[in-house]
Amino acid sequence: MEEQGIARDKIMIGGFSQGACVAAKFVLKYPAKYWGVFILSGAVPGLFDYVRNSFRGLERFEGADLQGTRVLVACGDSDRLVMVQAVEWSVWVMQQVHADVDKRIYEGMGHTICEDEMEVIKGWINEAVE
Repeated sequence: MEEQGIARDKIMIGGFSQGACVAAKFVLKYPAKYWGVFILSGAVPGLFDYVRNSFRGLERFEGADLQGTRVLVACGDSDRLVMVQAVEWSVWVMQQVHADVDKRIYEGMGHTICEDEMEVIKGWINEAVE
């Protein structure tokens, strides 16, 4: 997008489920100040390696700085594919790389997207076009 003249601070990146994992990994690999990042029913890859290796593993994110990028990390507490622990890990990682994190865990929600998440993203889009 930057090749077309769109600065990263005007780019929003995100996804749902596996797409959320890819989006999270992308912004950590290519850190910058983005317009916003949303991780819906997904997580930063690496939680299990982190736990297995006695809480080591953050070195792969060393030097990453999201410069206050707002990041929505959300999922349901009844999601059978994404554990709340993975969401907590993702929130922690994003905070370590200087993101402004909005964590939302929805009671009784499974592996889906809800209206509240869409309202947050719509708000970001509306801000961008103003």
